Amino acid sequence: MKKGIAVLMVFVLYAGFAFAGEKARDGRFIAYDNGTVLDTKTNLMWAAKDNGSDINWQGAKSYCENYRGGGYTDWRLPTLDELAELYDESKSRPTSSCRALFSSYTIHVATELIDITCFKVLASDTNGSEVGNFWFAMPRAPRKSWHKQSFSENSRALPVRFVKANASTDSNLSRETTISTGSPTRSDEVEQVQQPLAKGEETKIFIGKVEKVTPLLGGWSSPYNKIVVIDDKGTQETFYVMRATVITDASGKDISGSGTKRDKKVEVKYSIITNGSSITNGKYKADSIKYLD
Repeated sequence: MKKGIAVLMVFVLYAGFAFAGEKARDGRFIAYDNGTVLDTKTNLMWAAKDNGSDINWQGAKSYCENYRGGGYTDWRLPTLDELAELYDESKSRPTSSCRALFSSYTIHVATELIDITCFKVLASDTNGSEVGNFWFAMPRAPRKSWHKQSFSENSRALPVRFVKANASTDSNLSRETTISTGSPTRSDEVEQVQQPLAKGEETKIFIGKVEKVTPLLGGWSSPYNKIVVIDDKGTQETFYVMRATVITDASGKDISGSGTKRDKKVEVKYSIITNGSSITNGKYKADSIKYLD
């Protein structure tokens, strides 16, 4: 009898989480009245709002992992590629809580159902001591950027979780849980959804001197410079500089608008172009360039 009562209590406890009423729709996005938004294209469920104030990477990671929107426990930091799915250049809106200097920034988010309050959202991606963040503002976005873990200015945390592909997308979103008849502990009753492997490319580093800079007529998603860099051993590599490439001077100051200069020693963080033109596909793209002298 006690066992039956315990199971009933667990059922009642989770009944509030089992179904969420649909609140609004915006294309492929569905907002629910439990503070969550489902992207039916990617099967990612997002928090309906970011944390709302400046936060560093460790704080953002903790915020997301401890977030309990909709009663779910498997929230996490999104990857850069997942955040990129929320970017839509054709849609614009102002930021709502950036610092004064950046309050006039316009952001480009695919849906108004997700409230991103500033132009930069932190990602789970790491590269040594640096962490990823995605810029939703123009003219710098779409932009996958990197900075120190301790940096927090204008950075936001936006929790995400993966939803099973067969989850309901009608007026009630069924929670992916199973209620057991065993001891009423959360680990027994809730079927934890396995998180997908983080997508993305391995970022590599090449250090050398800029030997040649060739201007290209590229759009926002295409290269606008091609550079040749030679290291101390004479190894030569060619990189494509994108509009989204972050360029910093030796002190770490962002000088992205100044172009790439010859005869300078640089550290190039790069990956592979996989969605460019037939000419650039499979080539190296410079994700960031740091001048070392």
